[in-house]
Amino acid sequence: MEHSEVESSHGVTIKMDKCFDDNMDQYDMIILPGGLPGATFLRDDARVIELIQRYHTQGKWIAAICAAPIVFAKAGVTQGKHVTSYPTFRDHFTQVIYHDQEGVIVDGHMITACGAGVALEFSYEILEALGIDSQTYRQSMQYQM
Repeated sequence: MEHSEVESSHGVTIKMDKCFDDNMDQYDMIILPGGLPGATFLRDDARVIELIQRYHTQGKWIAAICAAPIVFAKAGVTQGKHVTSYPTFRDHFTQVIYHDQEGVIVDGHMITACGAGVALEFSYEILEALGIDSQTYRQSMQYQM
């Protein structure tokens, strides 16, 4: 059964424009939110793993923040890559170049970020990956200050 809204672990209700279905190839990027237990639900969903693998193989962008990069690890798309995540999830990664002193890492068509504190930088990297110049947004939000 599909739901048009869900409640986050912090009690925030999210209303969706579209629910997960078999027609996900039309998008330019998959972005996975962090937090628990959501990240583990995503990691344990075979449809999500298959979608990440497909996007990776097609050279499409994949992005994940906080705990969600563990989904990429399970999908097998992180080997030999530069990645980060929320620090307590470091052990989920093998055969990677793990960055624990950088907030956002871009490697190929994969963006990973360590947590909520770097959400703005994560979003700017997403804009850049999609071909949108983030400088206007950075300036209007006083990000460089």
